[in-house]
Amino acid sequence: MNLQKRTYTSSPSGCSGTPPGDSIQRPCVIPCVFVYSSWSACSNNLQSRGYNSSPSGCTSTPPADSIQRSCTPCVYVYSSWSSCLNNFQTRTYSSSPSGCTSTPPADSIKRVCPTEFIIGSQIWKTTNLDVANYRNGDPIPQVQDATAWSNLSTGAWCYYLNQTAIGTTYGKLYNWFAVNDPRGLAPYGYHIPTDEEWTTLTDYYLGGSFGAGGMMKETGTSHWNYPNSSATNSSGFTGLPGGYRGAAGDFNDLRAYGYWWSSSAPNVSDAWCRYLNYNNDNVIRSNRYKENGYSVRCLKN
Repeated sequence: MNLQKRTYTSSPSGCSGTPPGDSIQRPCVIPCVFVYSSWSACSNNLQSRGYNSSPSGCTSTPPADSIQRSCTPCVYVYSSWSSCLNNFQTRTYSSSPSGCTSTPPADSIKRVCPTEFIIGSQIWKTTNLDVANYRNGDPIPQVQDATAWSNLSTGAWCYYLNQTAIGTTYGKLYNWFAVNDPRGLAPYGYHIPTDEEWTTLTDYYLGGSFGAGGMMKETGTSHWNYPNSSATNSSGFTGLPGGYRGAAGDFNDLRAYGYWWSSSAPNVSDAWCRYLNYNNDNVIRSNRYKENGYSVRCLKN
């Protein structure tokens, strides 16, 4: 019958009244099981949350302190973003004052890896180029053989040690002939930076080649050799040490140096590049053989 009943005694002796009917019989109270949502952000020193109850028709209510509670807002200090892993970055945090109860927004401790960074009037890609076709759709030859590479006078690419797994992290290595091909190496909307545009980044925006390298290197030693000196990546460039392929087809400097082409050439045999290394915070401007295979980083038009 879904009813609850109870008996009673009366006083004083001889009294003649009867208790109200609902004081000795009532519909059953069906206890609820509650499933709560997450606590809201701390606002006016209070947090609240919603809930669902079961089974259907249950009549109890949740304790008041299970749906609203006092809170002390936290102030957060975040670490640097981690390296990209599976297209995500994370960072840790500390909170104050002691005993504060709020939590940081989810997107402040985990985010999709950014694909561009802005510095001054420049917008750079944050990863090395990894395309196998020119902008018009024509394929760029992949050349693995060392002798064939050394004899090239047209565009080509390879992975370091011809290993796809390395290329997944560091991108492809391109000779300068691919950089200079009129069909376009950079995707639509981007171009390969000139020597002057590299100088704008390193000397004008980052304060000079001595010191700018630390601001351009990915932090830590997940990809760089120890000690990866003075690496802060404060610019957002996230430079990786992809090494290079020499004009003779040899591979060198993975995890120790990162090299990037410019689109500028001082003479017939050489082109300008920039490189970073694991042991200091410099970024070096150098002219190297066009046959070399270097990383490429794109700049927005």
